[in-house]
Amino acid sequence: MLVAGLATLESAIGEEATRELLRGSLLGNGSSASWT
Repeated sequence: MLVAGLATLESAIGEEATRELLRGSLLGNGSSASWT
């Protein structure tokens, strides 16, 4: 589910923008340490 959503986001706004969006989202959830 998450992977499919990310693929859709990447095709819509680009890989770099998706990464930034994810980083902000994960920071908001307090779980970014394992990803960044």
